[in-house]
Amino acid sequence: MEFIYTLKDCCVELFVDGCYFDCVIKTGDIPRSHVAQNPLVNIYFKERFARAINLERIDMAVDLIKNNADIFLLN
Repeated sequence: MEFIYTLKDCCVELFVDGCYFDCVIKTGDIPRSHVAQNPLVNIYFKERFARAINLERIDMAVDLIKNNADIFLLN
């Protein structure tokens, strides 16, 4: 399954295939990058994301976007 959300300069791409999950984000200020490799997250997010199951990873990605709504032009 692939889901791509775009709004102006922002893009969130979610890919789910069985046990595989990936999330790539891009904003006007942040180049296209994996969700755990962008400047919006800290080392704790990266470590938790690496150990998380796919449902937790999806929740983490949603929370990241929601907590940075201004960056993703959601306000």
